Amino acid sequence: MTKVVIVGSGAAGFFAAQQIRKNDAEAEITILSAESVAPYYRINLTEAIRTGESVADLQIKKPEYYEDNKIDLRLSVQVASVDYEKQEVVLSDSSRVPYDKLLLATGSNPFIPPYEGGKLDGIFSIRTVEDLEALRSYFPKMHRVFVIGGGLLGLEAAYALRAHDFEVHVCEFAEQLLIRQLDEETGNLVQERLEKEEGLHIHVGASLKAVHGDGKVASVTLTNGQEMDCDAVVFSVGIRSNTKLAGGAVEVNRGIVVDEGMHTADPNVWAAGDVAELNGRTMGLWTASMEMGKVAGNTMTGKEAAYDAPLLFTSLQIGGVKLFSAGSHEGAMVKKEGEDGAFAKFFYDADDKLVGTILYKNTALMGKAKTWIRERAAKADIEKALQD
Repeated sequence: MTKVVIVGSGAAGFFAAQQIRKNDAEAEITILSAESVAPYYRINLTEAIRTGESVADLQIKKPEYYEDNKIDLRLSVQVASVDYEKQEVVLSDSSRVPYDKLLLATGSNPFIPPYEGGKLDGIFSIRTVEDLEALRSYFPKMHRVFVIGGGLLGLEAAYALRAHDFEVHVCEFAEQLLIRQLDEETGNLVQERLEKEEGLHIHVGASLKAVHGDGKVASVTLTNGQEMDCDAVVFSVGIRSNTKLAGGAVEVNRGIVVDEGMHTADPNVWAAGDVAELNGRTMGLWTASMEMGKVAGNTMTGKEAAYDAPLLFTSLQIGGVKLFSAGSHEGAMVKKEGEDGAFAKFFYDADDKLVGTILYKNTALMGKAKTWIRERAAKADIEKALQD
């Protein structure tokens, strides 16, 4: 009987375990999770700030699923290290869990940029259900909150907090919102609408310099010199792969280096999800982690499988702001105006092949746009399709 140990219970860990069980009814599967609850939809944490969903509502499967499928799910377990030579996972209490095959699905940690003032009550990130519950429990003490980060997750967090009638400020170090997803014109338009229609206070070209308070947040200073009273700070600046368990033959760069089958350089070790680096890229996306987990589950049970990195895209709807973005926004741009202020932007390379798209307000072309970018469709063919 093959002993499979999975470290981490996020998307990659759960879907790998599920796939392994589908392929092998006899494998001894153990999931070691630092979290206190069964695997859940981490992607829905930010939305749960707004809706008030319970932890039980977020769970992927009910707790009995693991017993029914003979998956040994161990919660609140801290893994200290891996003894790659002896093929054992070492826990914080010095006990050891032997493995024949090991999947590192340790995910990522929120990136907290340096700031002055230290750790005070009222400083949060949103990465786990514990983070969600801690933030919710602080609501009675909150009136004005600063969200650090004007990317996708930062804006979603700001919108969710605004639903509770807090005064919400968003600080983005870049000179525009969604710097990775939008060109300057669209970024500025999104900012204008979020301020006017959703009541957000947005500060671009600024980030957090310092927090002040006696034990709890009372005010902040921004890098542009602005000082304001506030009750809470929420960081949403990005993530970093959690590679601390890598060792032995396992190669690490930004993440744990894997091939398309999620194999590491150690023949008995796989990695998947946010912690994995494939072709120089870490993905940091729920759907990518899910698919990586399935691939790992297949290759760990001797089946051929390969992860095909998807086209990265952003689909966002915050109140009246609706947009889609995919691919590169460099090159020649063609803008197509629609009704009620909607527009589509198409970006072409030197050979007049489509490399990127932005859709604003009307995202009906989203499916076609993704296909056109993948196929590097010619400008003339797209123009014809838009006229039909």
